[in-house]
Amino acid sequence: MSSVNPKFEFTGVNHLAPVCRDMQETVAFYNGILGMPLTLTTQWGTGDGEQQIFFFDIGAGSHLAFMWQRHPIPPLPGVASPAAFLEDTMGGDLTKLTKEEIADLPSAATAVGSINHMALNIPVDKFDEYRERLIAEGVHVSDIKYWTVDRQCRPVFVNDPDTSPYVFMKSLYFRDPNGIQLEFAAWTRTMTEHEASLDGLSATQPALSDA
Repeated sequence: MSSVNPKFEFTGVNHLAPVCRDMQETVAFYNGILGMPLTLTTQWGTGDGEQQIFFFDIGAGSHLAFMWQRHPIPPLPGVASPAAFLEDTMGGDLTKLTKEEIADLPSAATAVGSINHMALNIPVDKFDEYRERLIAEGVHVSDIKYWTVDRQCRPVFVNDPDTSPYVFMKSLYFRDPNGIQLEFAAWTRTMTEHEASLDGLSATQPALSDA
């Protein structure tokens, strides 16, 4: 699934540092519902300057280091976090919608510098079991989706992995109490060299035609 980095020896993610609105609520979700062990809890400051960072173990030496402050900056869905699940805007049959209806779909886009969503690896055969566990905990969860990529490297959602030989990832989506979009994901095949051959786009380049 990965190639060798000739410049730096990275061994994975040490931690990501999302921001929460309430640490008790966040511990109840990530430790209580998702079962992530707490590795380290820190606290400093007093009064209005009081802050905490809690490290939740997500496996393989990686952590989510949730940050909390007494007076947080309010959330901005559609800017700092998605206003819709990714599959809400990518998974539908857009050919049946007008341009106006497509424009009215809730956006899954977020601002530059934000973390759009966080995907956690799970075993590929655990999706049904884990989805039912989340539902039993009262968490709103998407259907299980299969990511495919066509010969032009365009991503497409399908509900049945047997409909395309190009399925490369299995996913389901849900949100935490802070509005952070989470994903359970698993790679389903080895990617080919062709599938990592696109050049990165720049805003200074002309856009592709809709024609």
